[in-house]
Amino acid sequence: ALGMLASVQLLRGELDAAGRHAEDALALSETAGLLENWNTALAHTARGGLRLRAGADGALPELERGLELARR
Repeated sequence: ALGMLASVQLLRGELDAAGRHAEDALALSETAGLLENWNTALAHTARGGLRLRAGADGALPELERGLELARR
């Protein structure tokens, strides 16, 4: 749910909130041992989108990771 929320916030331009929720989603997934689960796809996609918008490095690997997980 946090990854979906982050994605919606990214689309709405709520970048700080999107970043927080994407990171929270991935941290929670890591704690639960679910980083390889398809449910983390949107969190990775949101994080990649944020990096892309900021012109920061690392956007493409995040987007590719989101796609890889979504295909599972």
